[in-house]
Amino acid sequence: MTASFVDTNILVYAFDLDEPEKKLIAETLLRKTLEGYGPLHISNQIIAEFARTLTQKIRTPYPTHQTKAFLQSFYTHRWIIHPYSLDTINSALELLSKYNTPFWDALIAATMMENHIYQIYTEDMAFNKIPGIKAVNPFKRKKS
Repeated sequence: MTASFVDTNILVYAFDLDEPEKKLIAETLLRKTLEGYGPLHISNQIIAEFARTLTQKIRTPYPTHQTKAFLQSFYTHRWIIHPYSLDTINSALELLSKYNTPFWDALIAATMMENHIYQIYTEDMAFNKIPGIKAVNPFKRKKS
């Protein structure tokens, strides 16, 4: 399995009870990590976005205690969690300026590049605007 980041939207869909089709696809993708096909990568930013979305933005939000349990699982399973620094933020600002990407996407991309990871599972195809980054949408059906 290629080293890949997982964007917030994929993590959220794995828990979103109101999106059963996407939930199944996201769960299947994440299960591969737990079954030993290789770790998936996330950043502290993605964990924070996940917590906020799960408790405040989805139609059927989760209670805080349950969200905390989900967060703990990132630290106890085969996830690799990447922090970011001032240098990462400065790199994100450069990406934002060069490729006109949203800041938070640029920060994820800068974190990925800093850690030599160039693929991300996401619905957000704006990542493809950044040279070297490949966005893979697991919900998009392949044409036969």
